[in-house]
Amino acid sequence: MQKRRNGKRWILITDLSKVRYALPFAIILMGLFNPVLLKADPLSDALKEINAGNYIEASAILGKVLKKDSIDHGGLYLNALLFTKRDNPQYNLDSARFFIDRAQKNIPTDLSEKQMKRYAYLGIREFTISELASKIEQDSYNLADSLNTVAAWEHFLQAYPKAAKFSLAIERRNQLAYEAAQNTATYESFKQFMEKYPNAAQVPEAEKLYESLLYKQLTADGRWQSYSAFAEKHPESPYAEEAKIKADKLQYEEVTKDGRIESYARFANTYPFSDYADEAQDKVFELATINKEVDSYASFIKQYPTNKHIDKAWELLYQLATIKQDSAAYIAFSEAYPSFPLRQMLKEDLRRAGMLLMVFEENGLYGYKDSLTDEIVIPATFSDAFPFSEGYAAVSINPCEDDCKYGYINRRGKLVIDTLYDEADLFHNGLAIVMKGNCGETSTTCKWGFINVHGEIVVPMEYDDAFIFSNGLAMVRKHDEGYGYVNSTGKVVIPLQFNDATSFSEGLAAVKQDSLWGFIDTLGNMVIPFTFKKAGPFGQGLAPVATKNLWGYIDITGKIVLPEKHEFANPFKNGIAKVLVKEKDKKKKTFVTLEKTIDLTGKVVNY
Repeated sequence: MQKRRNGKRWILITDLSKVRYALPFAIILMGLFNPVLLKADPLSDALKEINAGNYIEASAILGKVLKKDSIDHGGLYLNALLFTKRDNPQYNLDSARFFIDRAQKNIPTDLSEKQMKRYAYLGIREFTISELASKIEQDSYNLADSLNTVAAWEHFLQAYPKAAKFSLAIERRNQLAYEAAQNTATYESFKQFMEKYPNAAQVPEAEKLYESLLYKQLTADGRWQSYSAFAEKHPESPYAEEAKIKADKLQYEEVTKDGRIESYARFANTYPFSDYADEAQDKVFELATINKEVDSYASFIKQYPTNKHIDKAWELLYQLATIKQDSAAYIAFSEAYPSFPLRQMLKEDLRRAGMLLMVFEENGLYGYKDSLTDEIVIPATFSDAFPFSEGYAAVSINPCEDDCKYGYINRRGKLVIDTLYDEADLFHNGLAIVMKGNCGETSTTCKWGFINVHGEIVVPMEYDDAFIFSNGLAMVRKHDEGYGYVNSTGKVVIPLQFNDATSFSEGLAAVKQDSLWGFIDTLGNMVIPFTFKKAGPFGQGLAPVATKNLWGYIDITGKIVLPEKHEFANPFKNGIAKVLVKEKDKKKKTFVTLEKTIDLTGKVVNY
């Protein structure tokens, strides 16, 4: 309740719960009845003016008090109280804190009883000073809270290092500072945050964003030089490894963008520690030997002696140059390549080239020995083995019973083609027929194709049957198409269209269309029309045929030159041919079939 009297305000306290804050007002009332305060007292006057809202007058009085005694704790207390009044134009919590701090530091311990009563009546005691200090601190916290800026919280923390809410204020400040860094969103803003507030809870997250933005900004141009510089200058960054990887990749792509062998070679030599140095060497080897010929391997060895594939190049060169694996080939190689590093191997291969290797069995396993000296050349370690052909032999390594897997060894017994096949034939002219699957009576899942001496599939494994090459072509068959012919690259040159056929011999092949046979050349042209009921391959210019039931021979024009009088006839070879003839047995008075040998004139000869 407020009243005005003689132009001044008087306050009556009706709420005892507010006694603590209204204590100065109570002191004034008590002073009317207390002889101690009846005497003029500047502190009492100042308090009255403060309570009356006369802040300028109160300030003037307190100024005189502190001028006389700058450490008067009462004057300091009231000055602090003066600056806490919100309706005071000079309201300033910093000033209030300044004076209350000095008041607390200057509370005397040797007051007389009279002085103690004086200050007590004014409500100036150690407790009230402490309470006002707490109030100023709380008001300062509330002010910082209302402003809620980094500067406001920094000001509070600097002013109240021992504040009860000091930790909370730090959290509020740190969060605002972190949000400001996020709004700026540059690596500099996060770096400044971490440097200024190293103990903030947001530092780990800020560090991640700092590293990410630093990496992104310093490599924004996407150049390998930028990634390389980043990795070098920031080795502790979590992005250092990624930067190095990208630098290597971009550098490799830039230097070799033209795809030239010289560029790959230059990269490998200039940047030997790059993650792509090996790939560059791979490309040099690939491009330099792309045609996989002897000359290309020899040229590679001469031009790139430090390439990691040099040993492989020597091996392939040796394999190609001595593909026949005979003495002449090894001698020629030795003379052509005196710097070949595996001279001892060459010497041994030359020795073995003069041997005729034959399969032998020992304890259920197979190996190879010299047929002349019985020297064991390749120990008996194979579960199955076939004769050598063109320097290679098909073998099975693991116990197989009815399920063997075959690969090929060379004359040193080294497995040079993996055991991948269910059947493997001899090599002829550098190619071998191989099969995968099951061709048994109850299964026709098998597929045939051809591989070369490197183990590379040159005719796809897609045929139901295949036969050796002759005259540059191999006969193949598919159940739903028929017979046709492929070349050594696997290309079908004569479509699969015939009901039956033979391999080419002397440039011609017998083929069957519907129920009749004729002959085609290697281009697929019909040379001898479909005339014959039966036909076989040419040999020495003649081919066995049958227009009805008996066999005779025709020449390359299709003309019958040896009469059709044989029960069966084989092709000529070395000037003779085996035939079956039916003759009457005079003793038994029956006809018997006899095998006889005829020459190119049809005359029966004795062999």
